[in-house]
Amino acid sequence: MKKSVFALGLLMTLAMTLIPVSAQSSTESTFVAMIGKVDYYGAKPAYGCIAAFAKVKEWAEVKVIWTDMGPHILSFPATYYFYVAKLVKSDIVELKYNGKDFYVHGLWDVWNVTLYYDGHGKLWNKIIKLIVDDEPGELNVFNNWTSFTVDIKPKPPMELIVGRVIRYWIRSFPIPQGDWNYDGKIDISDLVHVAKAYSNTPGIGKYDLEAEITVNIDLNLDYIVDIYDLTTVAANLGASY
Repeated sequence: MKKSVFALGLLMTLAMTLIPVSAQSSTESTFVAMIGKVDYYGAKPAYGCIAAFAKVKEWAEVKVIWTDMGPHILSFPATYYFYVAKLVKSDIVELKYNGKDFYVHGLWDVWNVTLYYDGHGKLWNKIIKLIVDDEPGELNVFNNWTSFTVDIKPKPPMELIVGRVIRYWIRSFPIPQGDWNYDGKIDISDLVHVAKAYSNTPGIGKYDLEAEITVNIDLNLDYIVDIYDLTTVAANLGASY
């Protein structure tokens, strides 16, 4: 509780000094954002979420976090593992591409992350192993923006990541990150929500891999809600889309 109160107080002060991000309209550009839940990793049920942000025909950012262990750690001490995939370079970013509602192709990295918690739920060790390095893969969104797959193809290929689209937006201006309740604006409620999750790590507190809001709390996906996430939301205060 003390941590979240401190974090919120710090961010309230910081937010007063930061310039809100304003949406600049453009008739020449199309921006896409998508949030979804991971349901399967291959044939196994999985828990996780995906976030994609893109400027059509130019660039995309896609991050996926998932596990087949379950969304939360139930007892301590515990070992908790999960996977993280990030698009590191895009070469195709399109709407309505070969029958897909949204399509992104490029090079991906994938990590296996293992966290070790002691008997009091405190993180005491973390092992991060790179298992896919700059290999081709694609994000496919289909069925009228209701379903997605992430298909990363090293040799041998990874299992297919399959899930549901929860929200998506197509706009003529950049879409800010950090709107955890999807009300179309970044405001104090978003800042408070991230502050309450301050110092949470995967499987602990509000860091629930099954919830799509995870990707709007740990914005840089470094497996902890920290000052970077708080300042990013503060910098976007006042933005709408």
